[in-house]
Amino acid sequence: PSAPRVALDTWREISGLLVNAQRRNKTDLKEKYAGWDFDELKSEQDDMWPEDRLEEEQSCANRAHAGLQWLWEREEENIALFAHGGIFSFLMNRPGHPNVRCDEGMRARFHNCEMRSCQLSVIEEGEEGQESTKVFVLERL
Repeated sequence: PSAPRVALDTWREISGLLVNAQRRNKTDLKEKYAGWDFDELKSEQDDMWPEDRLEEEQSCANRAHAGLQWLWEREEENIALFAHGGIFSFLMNRPGHPNVRCDEGMRARFHNCEMRSCQLSVIEEGEEGQESTKVFVLERL
């Protein structure tokens, strides 16, 4: 059996202003890429794309963090994630997400069409007596 192929808005490039940053509508994507599941896209049209400004970089980091949470909750143990290098940069470098740790091998700039293997794990951080925070750790293999 083939692995599930799921499209998520959480892993898309920075949104807004640039026409090439606008997602096609869900119906068109389903027709063009029949082997993919687009049910996780929240809307038919690209509601995340403002034509007058770029999305804030911290917003991109927060989206990617939500994407890590989604991946963590999957039942599969090996997952291939395809995304633009920019979203990884926002998640791990600039500005970075406070609940993501990664090694230098993951933090390095992605080259065009580059593939990396990593292990995703979770640690709990927090003061004794307070609610702990889930921190995602990305280690390059």
